[in-house]
Amino acid sequence: MKREMMVELKKQYDLWSEFLTVWPEARLREMKLDEYTKAGSKDTFTYWIEARLDKMGSMWGGSAFKFGIFSRKDVGEKSGDQTLSYSADYAWYTALGDTAEQAFEQVRQGVVQVARYAAQGDLDAIESMDIFGEVYRWKIAFHYQDRQNPRLVNIFTRAPLKALIDDSAFLDANMASLQRAVVADKPENMGILEYGRLMWETWSRQNLAIWKLSHGNGSFTKEEQQQYREKGLAMIYGDTGKSQGKKFENAPIGTLFYLCNSNSPQLVGQFTSAAQSSPKDAGWLQRNYRVLKLAIRTDPYTDSSKGWSPSYRSTFYQVGKDDLALFDHTLLQPYFGISLAELASLAGEPLDAMTASTVPADSDFDTDEKLLSRFDGKASFKEFRRTWSAEYRALFVRLARVVHDAGLDWWHMGKGVQVRFGRKNPHDRKAAGVLGVVRGKEKQKITWTRPVGEMEQCHRKPLSEELVSTIERAFAQSNEALDEWLAVDKARPGWWPDQLDAESNEPGFLDDDVEDEDDEGDELLPIPVRQTFNRIYYGPPGTGKTHQLLQLLKQTYTTSDDNGGVAEHYSLVTFHQSYGYEEFVEGLRPVLDVSADGQIRYEIRPGVFKRLCEDARRFPEQQFAMVIDEINRGNISKIFGELITLIEVDKREGAKNVTKVTLPYSGEQFSIPANVDIIGSMNTADRSLALVDTALRRRFDFVPRMPNSKDEIDAPLYALRVTLGEKSIDIPSLLSRINQRIESLYDRDHTIGHAYFMELGDAQDGMVRFERLEHIFRNRIIPLLEEYFFEDWEKIRLILGDNQKAMSGDQRTCFILVDDDQEGELVQLFGASHGLEAFGTRRRYALNDLALSNPDAYIGIYLGAR
Repeated sequence: MKREMMVELKKQYDLWSEFLTVWPEARLREMKLDEYTKAGSKDTFTYWIEARLDKMGSMWGGSAFKFGIFSRKDVGEKSGDQTLSYSADYAWYTALGDTAEQAFEQVRQGVVQVARYAAQGDLDAIESMDIFGEVYRWKIAFHYQDRQNPRLVNIFTRAPLKALIDDSAFLDANMASLQRAVVADKPENMGILEYGRLMWETWSRQNLAIWKLSHGNGSFTKEEQQQYREKGLAMIYGDTGKSQGKKFENAPIGTLFYLCNSNSPQLVGQFTSAAQSSPKDAGWLQRNYRVLKLAIRTDPYTDSSKGWSPSYRSTFYQVGKDDLALFDHTLLQPYFGISLAELASLAGEPLDAMTASTVPADSDFDTDEKLLSRFDGKASFKEFRRTWSAEYRALFVRLARVVHDAGLDWWHMGKGVQVRFGRKNPHDRKAAGVLGVVRGKEKQKITWTRPVGEMEQCHRKPLSEELVSTIERAFAQSNEALDEWLAVDKARPGWWPDQLDAESNEPGFLDDDVEDEDDEGDELLPIPVRQTFNRIYYGPPGTGKTHQLLQLLKQTYTTSDDNGGVAEHYSLVTFHQSYGYEEFVEGLRPVLDVSADGQIRYEIRPGVFKRLCEDARRFPEQQFAMVIDEINRGNISKIFGELITLIEVDKREGAKNVTKVTLPYSGEQFSIPANVDIIGSMNTADRSLALVDTALRRRFDFVPRMPNSKDEIDAPLYALRVTLGEKSIDIPSLLSRINQRIESLYDRDHTIGHAYFMELGDAQDGMVRFERLEHIFRNRIIPLLEEYFFEDWEKIRLILGDNQKAMSGDQRTCFILVDDDQEGELVQLFGASHGLEAFGTRRRYALNDLALSNPDAYIGIYLGAR
């Protein structure tokens, strides 16, 4: 499994735990009606089950009556009947009671019973209940089951379960029986969410039906494309060639499709109504749909030219079963950020004509116009947005929606049209944190204050398709820094300006204490310079030291300049035995003097570190970094010279003990700015930490980067296996055992890093991944062991477990073969009368090619002889 998937699953497990903390069984027994359902609230039990937990099995769709009782958004008068009852605030099934309170009492008891039966593992008792629909009942049960001994997988309709079992004996089975049969095959060491994802993946690759629908530029203006997306209308000309119009008309309610504007993917949707005539023009058809997933990027698709691809000249075209994997890999995941399995889960309960008509009323998905109206509480902004083009309007809506979906707030600032987003609590005059500012009356620009995923800090960058797509991708990625920033208020949803402004109605609240900044004089929001550090990342080869350094440089020391380019606030050098003070600080350099008949003269030139310090003084608000790779390979005294004293943090410019020195070549007074970090990396296989220069050790923090062979979520090799037929090679166990033996025979500094094996995760499991593993062992692991042990082949055999394999008599699994027939070899080489003593000759060793292509050889490293 890829790391991104593991991170997402961890988030889901954490959210599941948070749900059980917020809604323990004890609270269910005391739950009040407005805690169960309340229009507009994102803290109710029903909102948690349907919306917040939807990635763990969706139940979107159908009528809100599936909850038994629900809070009405439309509070207009409505008459009931023998089936449905209405009050001013609630609607419920008549069979549950005459009043909302009576109905809720029945619903609450039902929820409590489902939760209790689920915790006890009593699936038959859940099956026998009839107070709720099947999907809602089993969704509740899934989240209240014993996670250590799960009985339910997160699939809440019978059709996929029957397809997975593929046994005629289960054709008429109930949900309890189907769940038992599917969960019985779950591997013992696999989590229930991982297993559920595997089940959805297995089913969706063979059974999911999804169509392409194009609103092409030739048939629709940009304004029409935008208008129909806002209204949730799918359109097609009824007589479109190759019966595409007929197929659109006959597709069942609930059919999945992705919408593209010509070659630009827009969204994944699901039909919620039958086809009917459209007012667009004579012969046109239209259908309502609900949005399952908006595109995270809308640049042109170029990967394939299948009939279902955006670039193909088709209007309504089904993705074939044989193409589902290609569709998943080249379109669904890159453009929408979800897999087939996640899409199947999001699709949820099948829709029918009766329930589908209620979906728009019960949905929390705002149309574009409704979303923009939430900013209209400020008259100047409302007037300003009327001047927007359709293209710009669409960009702002995408930005507003992705920020809100990330749980952040939007609010107005000052007297102009500026809006900000981040975290601002009602009644608080100051924002808790500002992530971005949108401003400018002539041309809207974004200031972005901190790195989030691939979105880097920027200042007054014009709002564009590229920028919004980057922001969408950034929020779709895992970002621990943003999560940590919002940890205090993470539980509450994001607020819109109309919610914050209504709550924050003290005099002068909107003015805050900052002048409105539109086109002129708007400086980047101040970002405090943090504490300077000197740090060295150390560890054996292949532990991610360089990778961590590059990530740190990208996130902290790289910004966007005013021209849209990249500004790098760091310098990178590699120390070696010949590197000296002249290259690093300053020194004399020969220069060819053209004016003096080509004579050589010498001039004093600054070194890389001195130049960096000069840049840092010009931009004191920006943090700079001097990055030194292989810092332990240089002569520290020779390179740093008198600067070894100045690099201490308390001796920097502006510090209490600021210290200056006179440079020997230029005679200048020199000190190091406070905004310069010094970051090094060292490979402990080259030189032990114990041998590092003492002066260096005193002045730097040392951060270890050791091999990580843990088989747990967030670990780099989590769940990494190489499967070949019935053989499965456990990579974390293999690396762990190798490193245990290296530590025993050599030391910790010469262990093998996990990065050597991470590329296996990018290869398809099976023969492709096994061949990659063979390549890694042949060309990297075994040569590295040769270097470590100076061709002491007996120790190398011990590291690879060959001595245990040899004891079983099976030489085929030994990576290193040894020739024990020394006497026979002497005869063969020198003849029978060679006169040499066998014990005085060296044993011969050879690499066994057969072992490298034998999975048992690798398994034998950590399990011994097989």
